[in-house]
Amino acid sequence: MMNISQAAVPRAAFPPNKSATTKKHGLIAPAARSEAGYRRYGQADLARLRFIRHAREVGFSLPQIGQLLSLQHNPQRTSREVKTLTARRIAELEAKNRTLAGHGGRAATLARCLRGRRLPGLCDFGRAGGALGGWS
Repeated sequence: MMNISQAAVPRAAFPPNKSATTKKHGLIAPAARSEAGYRRYGQADLARLRFIRHAREVGFSLPQIGQLLSLQHNPQRTSREVKTLTARRIAELEAKNRTLAGHGGRAATLARCLRGRRLPGLCDFGRAGGALGGWS
């Protein structure tokens, strides 16, 4: 058993302050305490913390992570349930990528308009759907 600070570097790579958040949301069980009052975690807890960290890195919300964890421990689950949840997240990420790509295109249009002496109000940026179209 080790405390979260010991686990955080490098094994779990999970910041100590995040363990309280995950516990608050019911993603990890309350940890045993050392004589000094430190929370103590076993290997299964550390594996669960690593899974939570990786799921957060790809943008799963804490409730979604809770769903994934409950499916992991449910012998009646089907792979379709897990695939549905992850496919939904993939679709959300792809939609966000499209939105960001659009923002990048509009920012590039603005950058082209700002070259030389042209003022933003005189370029096609506003007519191209840019958010700064009212400049003059």
